[in-house]
Amino acid sequence: MRVTGLPRVLVVQLRRGSEAREPVWVEEQLRRPGLPQMQLVGVIYHNGRSVHTGHYTSLCRVHDGRYFLFDDDQPPRLMRDEPAHIKQKEAYMAVYCRMERGQGHG
Repeated sequence: MRVTGLPRVLVVQLRRGSEAREPVWVEEQLRRPGLPQMQLVGVIYHNGRSVHTGHYTSLCRVHDGRYFLFDDDQPPRLMRDEPAHIKQKEAYMAVYCRMERGQGHG
């Protein structure tokens, strides 16, 4: 397989199940040399002692820029905090999409 371009979607694994639970601040805009500017579209959270046990939840950005927390134990909740301040010790993966030229924040 040959990669011929930069990704439209980037999934970043932030931690594995057995690591210490240090806080992780997930950035809404990802800017790294050699990559196009990326916008956060989701975060997967894990609450448990290992990847084999525990509970997964997710934060998803909708079309108007708001974030909702999805948990199968309760209805979706609109989150008023910035993603960097939500469930910092449970962040497991972050999902970013490429921002096209002219696409602003929100």
